Formats: sequence, C-alpha cells, structure tokens
Amino acid sequence: MKILFLYEKNKCYDSFRYFTECIKAEFDRLGYETAIAPIGDKEKAIPDLVALYDTDYDYVIDVAGAFLNKRDSDGEYCYNRIPGRKIHYVIDHPLYLRKILSCPLKRTTCVCIDNNHADYIRRFYPHIEDVIVDPLGGATAQNQPVWENRKNNLLFSGTYSSPELILKQVKSEDEEFRQLFFKMTALLLDEPSLTQEEALEGACNSLKIRIDDFAIPKLLERLYLADVYLRAVIREEVILACLRKGINVDVYGFGWELFLKKLSLTEPSLLQYINVKGQVPYRDTPKLFSEYKFVLNHMPWFKDGLHDRVPMAVMNGCVCFTDGTPYLEKIKNNKKIKNIIFYFLDDMDEGAETIRRIMEDGSSYEEGFGSGSESDDNADKAAEECINAAFSWEGHVKKLIAETGIM
Repeated sequence: MKILFLYEKNKCYDSFRYFTECIKAEFDRLGYETAIAPIGDKEKAIPDLVALYDTDYDYVIDVAGAFLNKRDSDGEYCYNRIPGRKIHYVIDHPLYLRKILSCPLKRTTCVCIDNNHADYIRRFYPHIEDVIVDPLGGATAQNQPVWENRKNNLLFSGTYSSPELILKQVKSEDEEFRQLFFKMTALLLDEPSLTQEEALEGACNSLKIRIDDFAIPKLLERLYLADVYLRAVIREEVILACLRKGINVDVYGFGWELFLKKLSLTEPSLLQYINVKGQVPYRDTPKLFSEYKFVLNHMPWFKDGLHDRVPMAVMNGCVCFTDGTPYLEKIKNNKKIKNIIFYFLDDMDEGAETIRRIMEDGSSYEEGFGSGSESDDNADKAAEECINAAFSWEGHVKKLIAETGIM
C-alpha cells in the first residue's frame, strides 16, 4: 500500500506541514510505503500537481490543501487526475472552503474535526463520496519535566484579533450584510449550541430574507466575519475572566500586543497578570506545553468536535481547562479522564473561579490519576490507554485506517 502526502508550503504558521508529517510518521511506523510532496501556493500549485499525474499511489492525503480547485491546461481538475483515492482534511469550519468543496471532487473522503462540520458538508456538498470525523492528535514532547517542576502560570496559545477592528470592517459593508451579521452573532452568543447555518437561517427568517440550501454556503462564506468576530469576542472574554481573578496567564501567539494596549486603557490593573510571550513555531508547541501544569483552551465554533489544543495539552500531561462539546464530553465521561476540566461560557466568572481554585490547590492532577493503590494503578493504565486512543497521533491514524478502509 503506497500513500502520497501533500502539503501546501508556508501555510498557517507551517502547522499544515507539521500535521502532515505527524500523520505520515504514524503510517511509516505501521509499515506503509509513503512519500511527501510540497505544493506551491496559488498558480504555482499547478505544475507541482501535474508532475504527480504519472505516479501510482493507492491513496493521496492532504491537510487543508487549498489547491483542490486548480485546473490544468486541458481544463481538468489536477487533483482528480492524480491517481489514487483522496483523503482531504478539513481542519476549520467548511464555510471557508466553498470554492474547494463545490468542485466535482472524485473518489474523495473528507476528514473533519467536528460532527457539525461533517453534517454541513453532507448537506451542502452531497457529491463528496464520504465524510468522517477524526479530530487531530497531539504529539508528546520528549524529556517532559515532572509535574512539580513545571510552571504554575496558565498557558494559552493562539492568535489575538481585535473585536473592535472586526466591527469596523462590518460597518463598511452594506445594510443587509450588517443586519445579518448582528442577528446571526446575537443568536450564536445567546445559544452557543446552534450551528452557524442554523443561526443564519434564523437571522434570515427574522429579516424575512428567503434562502435555500444553494444560497446558504455562499452567504455564510460572505459572512465569514461573523465567525472571526465570535472567535475574537469569546477568546477575549475567557482571558479577561481569568485575569480578573488574579490568575497569571502566559499567552503565546500573534497580535497580543494589541490586547495589551487595549487593556492599558480599559483595565490597567490587570496588566500585572498577563505575560505576552510572542509566537512559537507549531512544531515547538509540544515542548512548550510540557513545561506547564495548566493549559487554557476555548473552542472556536467547533461545538461538537475538538480543537488541537486539547490533545496537545492532554498528551503532555497538562490539566486542560476548556469549554465542552458533546464529542469531548463523551470521551471524558465514558473513560473517566480527569485532567480535562470543563467551564461554561455562559458563566465565565464562575469558570475562572474554578480555574483559580484548582490552580491554587494544585492537587487536581494527582487526584485525577489516583493515589497509588492497585485499583488506582489499573485506573491509571485504563486512562492512559484511553488518552492514547482519543488524543494521540497513533490513535488518530488507527481510527482513520478503520474508517476509510485503508488496508
């Protein structure tokens, strides 16, 4: 069985390449014959794809490639002309991928990180043969510090975007766009369990705008700022709630200097609790996470799936504070994994208080894995097996093989 991996150069802080390499490494470990090919961006992708027409791979796997809609000089889709069954990872909300997913992709399985995203593709792109859900895994750093020697601050890793700057963009749009934006975001903030398409349909009904399944993906793509805004607002509120409880937070990622500037004008007393550390290459995040006891996560609009911060935290022995999803709650509750602790977005004051209390107590991690008795040892082993199955790259690839029928 021969598998070709494709990745798009220099995309998303090189995380797409990193994810591809992690998946490939597991297939290598299982004895598959693999190769990897970089694909250029925009029109540079076409010659790179055409060069693969004469290959003989059984499967072609790509992570979030933006090149699936590229056509060759004959007008044919390059992706379809590469031999082998295709596996395409969709690692953000598919509303961003209309131009990709609307292409007549052949022999293609889409891998989603959220059940709602999978349902979205099945509903609006029924020509895609198969859609499965298999969230990304997390890598384990070597030579992890023991728990007692780790940093006590709360780690958050992610980009900061200013809600005010996003609203400034929205105000430059036409009246119908603005009405839909504010109706849709209000619905989603009031009821986070709604999907984005449900919120859009609700907003259209309220405004007496007729819409059908053909129009929804186009309109959601145009309203992508709603997703960006929700992500920014929730991220800011989660961080602020922790700072207001006097929790020391170390943030890594792009744009946080803008947050510091805002904080200096609005709540300067909180500046003492936040440490902006700058960007870290994605492949260095396992080591970074392994240096901390506690990691903060919030889900973007992945409301029945999993963001990769959670596997990264769990696989590196951190206590992970996160808002829940049905997908994650099922794993946690069925398998008794104790170092994932849920908070609720509708009461972040209480959530931040829980985080503060657990961090001060410092015993939650040890309590989560028993006290050394034989029964606790068995529980530890069962929890470790569950963690590996649910959150490691090994578990991810084994599930992928089972769900896609790769032999």
